[in-house]
Amino acid sequence: MAARLGLCNILQCLINGNCNLDSQTKLGDTALMVCTRYKHEKCLRVLVSSGADLGIVNSFGHCATSTATSIHWTKEYQKAVLDIIRARKVVKSSNASRFSSLLFVTHANDIEALKKVVENRNINLDEQNESGFSAVMISASEGSVEAFKLLLHAGADVTNLKNKDGLTALDIIDLKQNGEDGHKVMFEYALKKGCLNISTLAEANTLHRAACYGDINMVEKLLTEGNYDVNGFDENGYTPLMLAARESNGEMCGLLISHGAKCDIKNERHETALLLAREKNLKGNDAENVIMDELARRVVLCGARVKKHTKCGKGLS
Repeated sequence: MAARLGLCNILQCLINGNCNLDSQTKLGDTALMVCTRYKHEKCLRVLVSSGADLGIVNSFGHCATSTATSIHWTKEYQKAVLDIIRARKVVKSSNASRFSSLLFVTHANDIEALKKVVENRNINLDEQNESGFSAVMISASEGSVEAFKLLLHAGADVTNLKNKDGLTALDIIDLKQNGEDGHKVMFEYALKKGCLNISTLAEANTLHRAACYGDINMVEKLLTEGNYDVNGFDENGYTPLMLAARESNGEMCGLLISHGAKCDIKNERHETALLLAREKNLKGNDAENVIMDELARRVVLCGARVKKHTKCGKGLS
């Protein structure tokens, strides 16, 4: 009754008297659900701060959080709960699939609150919601790079844990059109941990990914400090140079060539870096020009007869 009417003082007195915070009506509603349904924010804050269980569901399958969503009170509800979490108070939930502080703050992309939650040594970084999404999967899906980085360094599983669609956090990044930032975080993490072969973290070649996404600094670092085959093929049959050429990235092509990348290598589809560079722009592009220069240079150095050697490979005989 106090929760329905928004009588915070009476509610606090009952709590001080050790009442059962999670007692339920015949329909399974708790005081937390009731005050949420009637949009009593102060009562909500009192109950959550006192340890009311946000994971309980009623006879209709609703918890306090889903109740807030159904009545279009999400913004106020979210702010109240986040404020409590930021204050370092433990928000109770007996069912992580219905409510989890970790998943809640990640979905809200509240980095300050996320840091407070992760600081708790007893937190399960890999707990999942009803769809099987973990916090790091949510951050990957929503493009929250800072949250993804924080969770990754805290120890969240990005390569083995799967959601109900069978996807890992890294798979989700791969599916996103703007997943480059997430991969860069992975690269940096691998280097920091001394895992210069990313295969220890994921089924992906770091050098190939960095070349594809145009990360000049990362490629330079990998080739200088790591034991990489600059002419190695990835699982799709591409060398780093082929990937850079396909993206028309002349600067990346030049860097790879300076470290020994070969322009004349063919994959099983008989594709070369030059062919891939030309696919995007028949009139030529930076990648094509860099590759043509290298091919021309090799012809000249081998002593072949040429009419004239000029930039961009013109004059080859």
